[in-house]
Amino acid sequence: MASWLIAALVMVVFSLLPELVAAPSVSRGRISIGFSLRLFRFSWGEFSCFVENPDPTPHKIMVRVLAGDDNFGQQQTNVFSDMLVIPPQTEMNYRSPIMVETAESYRVEVFIDGRQQGTSEELLIKTIPSKSTQIAILDEGEVSIGAYTQLDSFKNEYFSCTMNSRTLPEQWELLAPFAAIVVMQPDLSQYSSRQVRAFVDYVRQGGTVIFADPAALFKLAESPWAELLPVRPLKLRKVWDIPSLAASSFLSGFKGWPEPGVDFLESEAKGQGIDLLRHEGFPLFRWKKYGLGICRFSAIPIDEKIFKDPKERANLLHFLLGTQKLCPEPERYNSCLDEMTGFPIPRAGVLRSIFISYFIILGVLLSGGLYTRKTGIAWVASALAAILMTFYVLDRAKAEVRQKGKMLSMIDFSVYGGATTPTETYCSIFSDSNAVLDLGAASENTLLSGIPPNTNSYIPIFMQGLNMSDDGTEGRSRKQSRFKIAKKLDIQRLPNGLAILPSLNISTNTTRQFRLQGTQNLKPVSWEQPKLLYGKDGPLMAPWQVPAGIKFDQAFLLFPGGLRQLAGNGRTLSDSGKETGFQPDSLLRELQGCLEYAYRTPSPCLALVDKNPSPPLEIPGGASCQGRRITLFPLSESCTEENIVIDRKQVLLTPGDSPTGMIMDGNRFKQNPNINGAMSYSFKFALPPQFSSIEPEEIVVRFDYRSQGGGITVRPLLLLQAEQKNLADDERDSLSGSAGTETAKPGKPAPKKPVPASKPPVKKAAPKVPVPPPSNLPPSIAGKELSPGVFVFSGADLKRVINPSTGTGVLMLDAQEGEGGISETQRLRGVDKWEPVDLGVSLKGRLPAGVAPFTY
Repeated sequence: MASWLIAALVMVVFSLLPELVAAPSVSRGRISIGFSLRLFRFSWGEFSCFVENPDPTPHKIMVRVLAGDDNFGQQQTNVFSDMLVIPPQTEMNYRSPIMVETAESYRVEVFIDGRQQGTSEELLIKTIPSKSTQIAILDEGEVSIGAYTQLDSFKNEYFSCTMNSRTLPEQWELLAPFAAIVVMQPDLSQYSSRQVRAFVDYVRQGGTVIFADPAALFKLAESPWAELLPVRPLKLRKVWDIPSLAASSFLSGFKGWPEPGVDFLESEAKGQGIDLLRHEGFPLFRWKKYGLGICRFSAIPIDEKIFKDPKERANLLHFLLGTQKLCPEPERYNSCLDEMTGFPIPRAGVLRSIFISYFIILGVLLSGGLYTRKTGIAWVASALAAILMTFYVLDRAKAEVRQKGKMLSMIDFSVYGGATTPTETYCSIFSDSNAVLDLGAASENTLLSGIPPNTNSYIPIFMQGLNMSDDGTEGRSRKQSRFKIAKKLDIQRLPNGLAILPSLNISTNTTRQFRLQGTQNLKPVSWEQPKLLYGKDGPLMAPWQVPAGIKFDQAFLLFPGGLRQLAGNGRTLSDSGKETGFQPDSLLRELQGCLEYAYRTPSPCLALVDKNPSPPLEIPGGASCQGRRITLFPLSESCTEENIVIDRKQVLLTPGDSPTGMIMDGNRFKQNPNINGAMSYSFKFALPPQFSSIEPEEIVVRFDYRSQGGGITVRPLLLLQAEQKNLADDERDSLSGSAGTETAKPGKPAPKKPVPASKPPVKKAAPKVPVPPPSNLPPSIAGKELSPGVFVFSGADLKRVINPSTGTGVLMLDAQEGEGGISETQRLRGVDKWEPVDLGVSLKGRLPAGVAPFTY
């Protein structure tokens, strides 16, 4: 009996064994970018996993990624689900883009044929602070730039990420957070066409690529990567000494290399560009622009074995990797979309017809009253006509809104001039009644997500006290939306690669806002690039003819730190150099704010604004569409003389320390910062990288502030660099005693000047000449206040203000109490409160010899 029972159990087990073995599985989950688990908050990463289906039948699998419990109490704004159809007896390594948020742990849920499977897998990442910089290195060879992030000037500020053909993403959006990508020795045969296109589009939309291994350029020049190269390679030879490198401001006194020397690539310039250094007539460091991005080339390798001295290596890497810290504010799109969502924007012709009709009626009534000498009746009739016309306009608007029902509003960005163009579209869909809509991208090259919040704060997230609203935006720091977003976005990726928003719930008179990023294929066109001219009067755009077929209503010249509106005469645009005035139209004012603060570009460009863009998604039936199309035209930069002026819109400010991060987010002050007492705040200002080695002759700081009660006086100071690579010791000693500079050595307090006891201090008016800073401050110089809020710094000490390898300096706002001090009673009344209003830095100087003239 027992034997029969055992036999039956064995048969049951063997009958179930195929089912157990054949169950599909999802394992080895990971969220990363390249080989790195470090990602910025609200940036794209890549979810990868191993999917196996040993079953002889196909299965439908859904993989969903959810944020863990360490999300700082904030609701996840994007939930990503991937729909897969796995053929029988198949194994695959699956990769899909995903946006990480504030959490550092995520869990994976797997559904097979609609049934959830087992325990979810936990995935861990590490978020990067907003103030940090991440560099990617593309390499499959043996040459390495080494652990540069451990150098003193890079530590805790730079993070490195290695990539190769197996980990390079196929969408440029995943590469966008990298400040630069260093190309060493890639195996070109292993990269797919989608990876190459993503890399090229990364540069076109504003990325920086550095070709740092000259030996690799021969193969690169014969590949699709060739369009990014600033030079054509000719011959590789050995060198032992490069005089121009030893004479440079960032590597002064370089001694060269012993036998057998290092590789040097002889090359010829390719297209427009700027040679920052040359050796024996060949480019040593050459940069060129590609779209909105920058391509850089080094004729010598930057291998850690070649530059063994840590200081020399750090200076060279800062020079090659240097970029300005751009801090976009995507929340600006929310308020701009609110301005246009749900309300039709009448065209100028409609408004013109209404006003012409009204003025004709008004003129007839007044003329009739004067003719019949019954002016009282005429004025009453005119008033009634105005009232009737007002009711007509309101009724017309009400009817239009009632007819709209559902409306899709959008702000669409695209870069002009290539076979492919990166695009970004910010959308808001409005409904006047409860609706459930299915929205989807029109192309598999499009990524879909919610509009991310601002992530520019230098304060740790657990100290920020964020009041996150349901749409993932910081409720305290942005203008409150009139249409509250009710739920998070459930984003699904179909087996064909299309991203969709299925069953999107929209309550009555509310909106849902989201973003699409992708690439469009275009027909190449021939066009003349607009040109930005540098000179003694600052950068000005030369008159430019808009290409045929391009429509626009407004034109703006965009800089990394601001914009300037251009005047148009027909299809010819001109730049007056004047500041953009106040925009009375609220929608155009919000749109201008998006261009200035939300869409940050590392290079100057021209933006043409037009109406009614083509939507990059399928519009649901019965919905109308409106918005603005913004076409970005890359500029070439030209300089014919060594003396130039760098505009304040080209110089970016960021907090220099943690206390300053309390009053500044990213590149500009917080709204209504609460500052009490006499404190000093440090700001780091960065020049455009191509001008990092400029010799400053005059620095102008424009600073305006409000002081409640006048108890606090604030003035700007420029800090001197602790170590000067470009000054000889004797010259440095002579500078230390110049006017306006403290004689104390860095790190030690300056000696106080004795005041005779017989002569008590006398109150004087605010001086108009440079005054040495107080002794408790670091070595610094003060400027001369030419007019209220305009401080001019000049003299030999300016050579010690800007670091020639990074193109950065430090500006300090020194707040001091009045001579009589502030009593406790006055403090209770807020006499010690002050608020910064405006701060900007411009510079006039001389470029290094041999750089100008150039067209870049």
